[in-house]
Parts: sequence; structure tokens; C-alpha cells
Amino acid sequence: MYKKHRNPFEFEAANNLSDDEILDYYIDDYNYSRFINTTRNIFLQGARGTGKTMSLLYNSFKIQYKKALKNGKEVDYSRIGIYIPCNTPLFHKKEHLLLKDDFKASLITEHFLVLSIVNSISNTLSEIVELDNISLELSEDLKNQIEYVLGAELIKGVSFFRAMSMYSDKESTEAQKIINNQKNDDFYQNTLTFSSLVMPFLKCIKQIECLKESHFLLLIDDAHDLNIDQKKTINSWIAYRDHSQFSFKVATAESSPNFITSTGGMILEGHDFVSVDMLKPYQNKESEFGKLAKK
Repeated sequence: MYKKHRNPFEFEAANNLSDDEILDYYIDDYNYSRFINTTRNIFLQGARGTGKTMSLLYNSFKIQYKKALKNGKEVDYSRIGIYIPCNTPLFHKKEHLLLKDDFKASLITEHFLVLSIVNSISNTLSEIVELDNISLELSEDLKNQIEYVLGAELIKGVSFFRAMSMYSDKESTEAQKIINNQKNDDFYQNTLTFSSLVMPFLKCIKQIECLKESHFLLLIDDAHDLNIDQKKTINSWIAYRDHSQFSFKVATAESSPNFITSTGGMILEGHDFVSVDMLKPYQNKESEFGKLAKK
């Protein structure tokens, strides 16, 4: 039966492409991948259509895992790319504006951001058969460790990563319900931070044999859609000195991103992060895309 294929050269948002289409259409350009796959913090800057989302998606672990299987190669666990979209209903919600206290508002927005990161990590790793099917004994041990750290109870009868995904969904819903309460001076008391949830979570999952030496690439897409407090929060995380376990790759359409941290400091290019102008490779006739266009 004849199957009509979409034209890859007509305008289409990268998020609308299937995993197989990304693998088929994307031309791996060293201009991008050599930055994304480092342990450095990276800002990918460029207007819409310059390939920010496509570059992050292609370098996500879900796509790289499928690429390895498709090519009959061994899966590389040294870099685990976690795609974290910011152009979602959760990030467009304005519950924090109901709070009169700016400090509490910043806490709740960080809470949502942290839960979104954990949700993305959990969903990504739960799709990897070798990781979702870890032994029942190890899965229960990891659950017990997280429950002890968080003082929370994870759902029984499902894998560790699925339980963490459901936990993040539940916590996000609970916070929204309380903030939306008519008494808008109410505040959700169980707010989470990067250090209280993401870092213990990463430390915990590194007990899985194939993830012991993994570096997590947190691929934050459409960061321009975050509110000012969330942008400051990410900058504060980028300013954190030890990035042996994780690094941030932040894609933004802002020509002049705000680099102020939550404490009022600044992150510095060359010191805390490297900035990549996504337009330049397209203007370079020696790039893979330039050669394709010429052909």
C-alpha cells in the first residue's frame, strides 16, 4: 500500500515529528553535537526555525537509544539526554500570581520546574527496557530510599521509574489544588527544590549498574517560556560548581537572555556556560547543512 510521506523540507515543528522521522531526517552536525554532549552548561540561542528543538530531541537518550538499536550498535550510557519541554500547559499556568508573597511565588514555580524535570527523567528511562525491567529487589530498594529522603510514599505494584513519574504528577496536581483554593493566602508546604529532589533522585538511580558513570544532560527547550523566577532558578543551578553528574543545555529564542540568579548574582559566559549561536552553522558553507543545501 502506498504511504504518503510528509515533505521534511516544509515548515513543521520538530515536536510534531515521530522518533523515526527525527532519525531519518536529522543530519548530525558536529557544530551542535560537540557542544550538547559535553559536560559544560550550554545556551543554544536562535530564532524559531534554527534547529534548537531538533538538536535537543536528536541528542535525547530516547532517540540515541533507538539509533543504537537501529544500527546494531551497543547502547552508550555515558551521556543520558533528558528532553524537558517548557512550552507546556504546566509552565503557562499562573497559579503563582495568586500568592501575595513574592518569595512564596518563587518557591512554588521552582517546585513545578523541579517536578517537571523529575517527570521527564522518569518517563525517558521508563521507556528503556533494560532500565524499566531492573530486578524487583533493586526497584523496591530504590523506592525505599526515595521514600525515606522525601518522607513520601510511592505507589506499589509498578516499576521504580513509573512510580516516580506518577509521584511527580500527583505532587504537581496537589500543589495546584491548594494554590487555586479561594483562600489565596494558603501555601503548599511541601515545596521541592533541585537539591531536595533532583539531586537525590540522580544519586539514587546511579546505583543501577549501567548508569553508574552516566552524565545527565538536562535539555531544557523553549526556556523563553519560563517565568522570570524560573529563569533565575535555572541560572542558579548553572552557577552550581560541581557538574560531574549533570549539566544544562538551555535552548532559548531570546537574543539577550537574562543571566541573573535567584540571589541577585550573575552567571558568566566562558566561566559558567558556553553560548552557541544557532544561526552561524546555517551560514557556514562547510557545515553539513550547508553541503546539503548546495547539493
